[in-house]
Amino acid sequence: MFGKILGKKEAKKDNSALEEKISKMNLTDMRAYVKGNIKDFEVSSDGLHAVMKKLITQDENQNYYIHSDDMDSKKKKAFDLILAILQSKKLSLKVMEDIEIFRTIYKDIIHQYDTDYKQIYALRLEEATKMAVENLHKLTEVKKKMELLGQ
Repeated sequence: MFGKILGKKEAKKDNSALEEKISKMNLTDMRAYVKGNIKDFEVSSDGLHAVMKKLITQDENQNYYIHSDDMDSKKKKAFDLILAILQSKKLSLKVMEDIEIFRTIYKDIIHQYDTDYKQIYALRLEEATKMAVENLHKLTEVKKKMELLGQ
Protein backbone atom coordinates (compact mmCIF):
# COMPACT_ATOMS: atom_id res chain seq x y z
CA MET A 1 0.00 0.00 0.00
CA PHE A 2 2.64 2.50 1.04
CA GLY A 3 4.85 1.31 -1.82
CA LYS A 4 2.47 2.84 -4.35
CA ILE A 5 2.33 6.08 -2.43
CA LEU A 6 6.11 6.26 -2.15
CA GLY A 7 6.68 5.23 -5.76
CA LYS A 8 8.36 1.90 -5.00
CA LYS A 9 6.31 0.00 -7.59
CA GLU A 10 7.26 2.49 -10.30
CA ALA A 11 10.97 2.13 -9.55
CA LYS A 12 10.69 -1.67 -9.77
CA LYS A 13 8.91 -1.38 -13.11
CA ASP A 14 11.64 0.88 -14.52
CA ASN A 15 14.29 -1.56 -13.28
CA SER A 16 12.72 -4.51 -15.05
CA ALA A 17 12.46 -2.51 -18.29
CA LEU A 18 16.13 -1.64 -18.01
CA GLU A 19 17.12 -5.24 -17.29
CA GLU A 20 15.07 -6.45 -20.26
CA LYS A 21 16.67 -3.85 -22.54
CA ILE A 22 20.18 -4.79 -21.36
CA SER A 23 19.50 -8.50 -21.80
CA LYS A 24 18.98 -7.84 -25.53
CA MET A 25 22.08 -5.66 -25.99
CA ASN A 26 25.33 -6.66 -27.62
CA LEU A 27 28.71 -5.56 -26.27
CA THR A 28 28.74 -2.33 -28.28
CA ASP A 29 25.30 -1.34 -27.01
CA MET A 30 26.24 -2.22 -23.43
CA ARG A 31 29.32 -0.03 -23.68
CA ALA A 32 27.21 2.82 -25.06
CA TYR A 33 24.88 2.40 -22.07
CA VAL A 34 27.76 2.39 -19.57
CA LYS A 35 29.22 5.52 -21.17
CA GLY A 36 25.80 7.23 -20.95
CA ASN A 37 25.22 7.40 -24.69
CA ILE A 38 21.75 5.80 -24.66
CA LYS A 39 19.24 8.55 -24.06
CA ASP A 40 16.30 6.35 -23.03
CA PHE A 41 18.09 4.85 -20.05
CA GLU A 42 20.14 6.68 -17.45
CA VAL A 43 23.21 4.85 -16.19
CA SER A 44 22.57 3.37 -12.77
CA SER A 45 24.11 0.91 -10.37
CA ASP A 46 21.30 -1.55 -11.15
CA GLY A 47 21.98 -1.15 -14.86
CA LEU A 48 25.68 -1.84 -14.39
CA HIS A 49 24.75 -4.91 -12.34
CA ALA A 50 22.46 -6.09 -15.16
CA VAL A 51 25.33 -5.71 -17.65
CA MET A 52 27.66 -7.67 -15.40
CA LYS A 53 25.01 -10.30 -14.76
CA LYS A 54 24.72 -10.87 -18.51
CA LEU A 55 28.47 -11.43 -18.75
CA ILE A 56 28.87 -13.74 -15.74
CA THR A 57 25.68 -15.83 -15.87
CA GLN A 58 25.63 -19.17 -17.63
CA ASP A 59 22.95 -19.81 -20.22
CA GLU A 60 20.82 -22.96 -20.43
CA ASN A 61 23.74 -24.81 -22.08
CA GLN A 62 26.08 -23.89 -19.18
CA ASN A 63 28.01 -21.46 -21.39
CA TYR A 64 29.13 -17.98 -20.46
CA TYR A 65 28.71 -14.95 -22.71
CA ILE A 66 32.32 -15.05 -23.92
CA HIS A 67 34.02 -18.23 -25.10
CA SER A 68 37.67 -18.95 -25.72
CA ASP A 69 36.95 -19.52 -29.42
CA ASP A 70 35.09 -16.22 -29.90
CA MET A 71 36.51 -13.60 -32.22
CA ASP A 72 39.27 -11.54 -30.68
CA SER A 73 37.32 -8.35 -31.32
CA LYS A 74 34.50 -9.64 -29.09
CA LYS A 75 36.95 -10.40 -26.29
CA LYS A 76 38.55 -6.97 -26.61
CA LYS A 77 35.13 -5.28 -26.52
CA ALA A 78 34.24 -7.22 -23.36
CA PHE A 79 37.49 -6.24 -21.63
CA ASP A 80 37.03 -2.61 -22.67
CA LEU A 81 33.46 -2.76 -21.35
CA ILE A 82 34.71 -3.90 -17.95
CA LEU A 83 37.26 -1.08 -17.90
CA ALA A 84 34.47 1.39 -18.71
CA ILE A 85 32.34 0.00 -15.88
CA LEU A 86 35.25 0.35 -13.47
CA GLN A 87 35.49 4.03 -14.41
CA SER A 88 31.75 4.66 -14.00
CA LYS A 89 30.56 7.04 -11.31
CA LYS A 90 27.59 4.72 -10.66
CA LEU A 91 29.81 1.84 -9.55
CA SER A 92 28.64 -0.01 -6.46
CA LEU A 93 29.94 -2.73 -4.20
CA LYS A 94 27.59 -5.24 -5.84
CA VAL A 95 29.02 -4.42 -9.26
CA MET A 96 32.57 -4.69 -7.90
CA GLU A 97 31.75 -8.20 -6.68
CA ASP A 98 30.44 -9.03 -10.16
CA ILE A 99 33.68 -7.76 -11.70
CA GLU A 100 35.71 -10.02 -9.43
CA ILE A 101 33.56 -12.95 -10.56
CA PHE A 102 34.16 -11.87 -14.18
CA ARG A 103 37.91 -11.77 -13.62
CA THR A 104 37.80 -15.25 -12.08
CA ILE A 105 35.62 -16.78 -14.81
CA TYR A 106 37.55 -15.25 -17.71
CA LYS A 107 41.04 -15.41 -16.17
CA ASP A 108 42.31 -17.90 -18.76
CA ILE A 109 40.76 -16.01 -21.70
CA ILE A 110 42.29 -12.73 -20.50
CA HIS A 111 45.70 -14.36 -20.09
CA GLN A 112 45.48 -16.02 -23.52
CA TYR A 113 44.44 -12.75 -25.17
CA ASP A 114 47.28 -10.87 -23.50
CA THR A 115 49.76 -13.52 -24.59
CA ASP A 116 48.54 -13.72 -28.20
CA TYR A 117 48.27 -9.98 -28.80
CA LYS A 118 50.90 -8.64 -26.42
CA GLN A 119 48.21 -6.71 -24.57
CA ILE A 120 48.09 -5.97 -20.87
CA TYR A 121 44.41 -6.35 -20.07
CA ALA A 122 45.11 -8.41 -16.95
CA LEU A 123 47.23 -5.59 -15.53
CA ARG A 124 44.84 -2.87 -16.72
CA LEU A 125 41.89 -4.64 -15.13
CA GLU A 126 43.81 -5.08 -11.87
CA GLU A 127 44.86 -1.41 -11.75
CA ALA A 128 41.38 -0.17 -12.69
CA THR A 129 39.89 -2.39 -9.98
CA LYS A 130 42.26 -0.93 -7.37
CA MET A 131 41.32 2.61 -8.44
CA ALA A 132 37.62 1.77 -8.33
CA VAL A 133 37.96 0.33 -4.82
CA GLU A 134 39.76 3.49 -3.70
CA ASN A 135 37.03 5.66 -5.25
CA LEU A 136 34.30 3.59 -3.58
CA HIS A 137 36.10 3.97 -0.26
CA LYS A 138 36.32 7.74 -0.69
CA LEU A 139 32.65 7.92 -1.65
CA THR A 140 31.70 5.92 1.43
CA GLU A 141 33.71 8.24 3.64
CA VAL A 142 32.00 11.29 2.15
CA LYS A 143 28.57 9.71 2.67
CA LYS A 144 29.43 8.95 6.30
CA LYS A 145 30.52 12.54 6.87
CA MET A 146 27.35 13.84 5.26
CA GLU A 147 25.24 11.63 7.52
CA LEU A 148 27.11 12.88 10.57
CA LEU A 149 26.46 16.44 9.51
CA GLY A 150 22.80 15.60 9.01
CA GLN A 151 22.55 16.37 5.33
